[in-house]
Amino acid sequence: MSAEYRYGTPSFEEWDQLWKDTEGDSDVNDQEFHAAYQALDLFISRYGKVGFSTDSDFYVLGDSYGDKTQDIEIVNPHAITIEFLNSLQGWIGNFFPAWRIVIPVFIAPKAAIIVYRDTIRFPEGYEVEPVSGLRTIRERMLDLDEYKHLRR
Repeated sequence: MSAEYRYGTPSFEEWDQLWKDTEGDSDVNDQEFHAAYQALDLFISRYGKVGFSTDSDFYVLGDSYGDKTQDIEIVNPHAITIEFLNSLQGWIGNFFPAWRIVIPVFIAPKAAIIVYRDTIRFPEGYEVEPVSGLRTIRERMLDLDEYKHLRR
């Protein structure tokens, strides 16, 4: 039995399972996954502190679910900016065009920002105006216990 994939640019609410850029896209192998992981980890270090400690900004999760998706976990919601998301989109377009990046934001069960080569999808209700939507997402994240280390 083969796995079911969704194609295109679905939001995480629309589809939270396996994904491919197009129907003709190849399956991901371990070598390709690790190459994308290492390249993304190095790339994001230009935009903030990579790591798990409370003074970090974010890190690449590094878990393979069988598709061409990399997950970035946020340690500091202030690090999620339009500029950061645009730089991730550029990284995808320049180096791994058949991939996407998922950034869980934890403000609802399936709330995530997904960066694709040609679009950035925000959680439902936050897509209308990305700058103000992103500001609200950061504020809501900072209210969560996971980010209490950033409260003053």
